[in-house]
Amino acid sequence: MNPSGNNFSKSFDGTDVTRIMEIARQITDLDAVNHSYKALTEGRNLQEDLRVELTPEDYQKFLNTIKFSNPSKSAATTIETKQKIAKNSSIVTDKPANIRKSPKNMSKYAMKSNLIDTVPKGQYLGISTGETYFDNEGKEGDGTLYMRIQATSIEPIKTVYFWVAVSQVKVITHQEYKAKKYPLFFVKYKYITNAFEGLPNNYESTVSHVYSINKSPIYSEELLLIGYVPEQTYLGILKANPIQINGHVFLNIKSEKGFTFLILAKDTKTN
Repeated sequence: MNPSGNNFSKSFDGTDVTRIMEIARQITDLDAVNHSYKALTEGRNLQEDLRVELTPEDYQKFLNTIKFSNPSKSAATTIETKQKIAKNSSIVTDKPANIRKSPKNMSKYAMKSNLIDTVPKGQYLGISTGETYFDNEGKEGDGTLYMRIQATSIEPIKTVYFWVAVSQVKVITHQEYKAKKYPLFFVKYKYITNAFEGLPNNYESTVSHVYSINKSPIYSEELLLIGYVPEQTYLGILKANPIQINGHVFLNIKSEKGFTFLILAKDTKTN
């Protein structure tokens, strides 16, 4: 594999493990990739080459990255992952669970840890947003699949979002919730804001969630004043790159209800 001598397999030259994992995130059909690799390398086997080039741990991370980065494309994993990450599912802890500000496995002793809190087993966290992220850079040898949760904070009461490992939670039905009366978990708002992002290098390519810092005006795409949003409020996702108008930088936001508007970047923060 070093060197490959063709454009496709050059991506694996080096051996650049980081680049290999980046490619793995883009693979939706491993069989098709294997076929193309074989044609381009005069009959060589991609997975056999990777087993030689990578450590056993990195090879497993490669497979898991493909499996969890594109679950809807893999018939073998569709049922398993959909049961755990379906949007608006009720989520409870199946074991003591670490909730995090970002989907990255960091020690609570790290200088800028993203750990918000540890929740005991059997507590109701909130509802799933349907978003997942596979972290293959943490301390777990095979990587960790995270899901994003919408919950409620206290002091003050606000809608908040955090990440938790799929392996630490389970989905329950409304009937199960009523029957077992799971205690609700409320995180203090300051714990959310005090935790560091600790974001992985490639996380910027995923959805950016935007919050207001102050009471701020919002505008139509024609720069007509629509109204004002309260401080510390979840606004929606970043729809496009920031734009500059008359010396001011604006963000183009799409709200949870599909409403699009502009807001000054200086009045926001992203997560």
